Amino acid sequence: MKSCIEVDNVSKQYGKAKAVSEMSFTVLQGQISAFLGPNGAGKSTTMNMLSTLLPPTSGKILIEGYSMEKQQEQIKRQIGVVFQEDVLDNAFSVYENLYYRGSLYYERKQQVKKRIDEVVSLLSLEKLIHKRYGTCSGGQKRICQIGRALMSKPKLLLLDEPTIGLDPIARKQVWDALRKLNSLLNMTIFFSTHYIEETMNADHICMISQGHILVCGKKDWVLKEYRSRGSLTIQDIYIDLLSEDLRL
Repeated sequence: MKSCIEVDNVSKQYGKAKAVSEMSFTVLQGQISAFLGPNGAGKSTTMNMLSTLLPPTSGKILIEGYSMEKQQEQIKRQIGVVFQEDVLDNAFSVYENLYYRGSLYYERKQQVKKRIDEVVSLLSLEKLIHKRYGTCSGGQKRICQIGRALMSKPKLLLLDEPTIGLDPIARKQVWDALRKLNSLLNMTIFFSTHYIEETMNADHICMISQGHILVCGKKDWVLKEYRSRGSLTIQDIYIDLLSEDLRL
């Protein structure tokens, strides 16, 4: 299986402070990967580097085989990004928001409309598509934000804390949509989170603290590796590794 994300010895430094320190990991095509860490661990900094918004201070990043240093435009065509901040316009309908986004990628109106129809079908947005975005619930807005990210037909979906602030029902709706995208399209999904329970949706996991990797690999491997050490669950492993790292 080919790699979708390759991060090789990447650091991001602001003055003398390192937000990310010599980080390396690989995510394969078609995987759902959880990037788990507490607030301030470097999750958003890493997400911004992966989404081309922030250049690394050192190290190399490849997305779908393209170099972050030399081929950013090609990378932008491979990725869809769902930010923590809401970037859709409350005054516009869901359709208008998607149309505006689609017009950045397609020259003809019919192409934009066709892609909107595909996104509506994928995410079951039929009841929301003509609703004013500002009147949507939190969960509905997050699904629409995913829809916006899908307009470019990305191979990789990057989500920064995708369910933060949502109630349990809305969180389930978001994850139902993401699992559907992964299953139907073999879309690679990489999401940051500080919710341990979110890792249940992933088959690959990277745990980070203070800007560096604690452990990274297939979730089944992580569980097997640490079970012999007395840590039986992802929560046990995460808390043990985090506590040890913070004591150093």
